[in-house]
Amino acid sequence: MEIEFFLRVFKSIVISMILFFSCLGLGMSGSSSFLLALIPLVLGVLNMFAGYAYMVSILTFVFCILTIAYPNLKTGTYSFLNSVDQLSKQAANPPAHKSP
Repeated sequence: MEIEFFLRVFKSIVISMILFFSCLGLGMSGSSSFLLALIPLVLGVLNMFAGYAYMVSILTFVFCILTIAYPNLKTGTYSFLNSVDQLSKQAANPPAHKSP
C-alpha cells in the first residue's frame, strides 16, 4: 500500500518537472511555471483528476517541443487565430448588397 503511494508521488513529481520546464521553454516566468507545475503535483498526490492533469502537462510538453522544432509555430498560430477572428467579424457583419 505504501509503495503505491510513493510511486504515485514520484510520478506526480516527474510530471510536474516536465510541465515546469515546458512552461519555461514557452517563455513563462519561473514563478508562473512553478505555480502551474503545482497543479499536477497536488492532483496526482491526492489522486484526483490525475489523468486529466497529466494529459494537460504532456500536451504542454508536446507544444513546447513543437515550438522548439518549428520556431515560426507561435507566429503562425497567432496569424491563424487572427485570420479566424477577422473572418468571424466579417460573417457577423456582412456587407450590404446594392440592388442593380
